[in-house]
Amino acid sequence: MLPDALRDTRRVSEEQPSAAGAPPAAASPPEQKASDPEQAEESPWWKNAAIVVPAIIGIIGVVVSAYLALNPRAAPEVDNATLCRQKHPDAKEVPVEVEARSPSRFSGCVWPPVLGADPDGYWTVQVQDFEIPGSYAAQKFTAIQVFSTSCFALTLDYRFFSQGTAAHSRFTVDTVQTVSGYDGEVVNLYAEVPNPPHEVLQAQDTHLIVLINSRYTLHRVRCTDSGGDG
Repeated sequence: MLPDALRDTRRVSEEQPSAAGAPPAAASPPEQKASDPEQAEESPWWKNAAIVVPAIIGIIGVVVSAYLALNPRAAPEVDNATLCRQKHPDAKEVPVEVEARSPSRFSGCVWPPVLGADPDGYWTVQVQDFEIPGSYAAQKFTAIQVFSTSCFALTLDYRFFSQGTAAHSRFTVDTVQTVSGYDGEVVNLYAEVPNPPHEVLQAQDTHLIVLINSRYTLHRVRCTDSGGDG
């Protein structure tokens, strides 16, 4: 048996764990970084569409406003013929409705004014129709038209339409002569009309007289220069 002193020493050594078998000390928590990481670098402003587009639009608006202020646009000029038509709403070169047996009336505007037109370009024409006594529909001439106007020349537009057949004649004539309504050529009144109405005889030397078939309609009249075609 061991002495008591040695026995106590052994007991103490068994109770104390050896340094080699001691569990490792717990690791200390890692130190926090002194500062947070820097945020990603932002894009430059000129690459940001939300900023650039409104800025460009604003600049364009300022430039345009400045240009218009320095260079005001004048209102478009209205030509004289339009002013004439505004003043004379009836100036349409087509017949104006009149009472039965009254002369047909035409009016229009021309610019620059031609001989016989008013200073503003306005002109008028009256047309009186007469039947040729004893004529019938199949004849070349069945009607006489007497034109009263201050115009020195007229462009006449006749149209014919009957049973699917259409015809058209357009010519310019001086206003003191007797002509055919088919081509504007001069005709002899007495050779074509044996007994002209008295009113036609009175107008022969001062008015334009047109011989035509009554199936033709005077569609349009225009005051124009002599020898022109309106």
